[in-house]
Amino acid sequence: MNTIETLQILITNKCKNPCKFCHFSSNKKGTELQLNIINNIIKQAKELKIKKIVFNGGEPLEHSNFSNLLKIANKYGYQPFIVTNGQNFK
Repeated sequence: MNTIETLQILITNKCKNPCKFCHFSSNKKGTELQLNIINNIIKQAKELKIKKIVFNGGEPLEHSNFSNLLKIANKYGYQPFIVTNGQNFK
């Protein structure tokens, strides 16, 4: 039986950079998935025995509840990978 090892979750399309190559239609205002939807996705991933979760976007650190997303992931035993441009690190 084939299994899914990694699940990428596009949590927002918010991003400060208007990169021409970006295929996520990112923009400064953007939209984002609600916490309850992300919780349900991660819960189902755990039930399906998916090993890795990746938060992606736009810029995932622009999600208004990013710290809560980490808590949700941890609740299900995940330490999520984050695809970021790093501009929000200080």
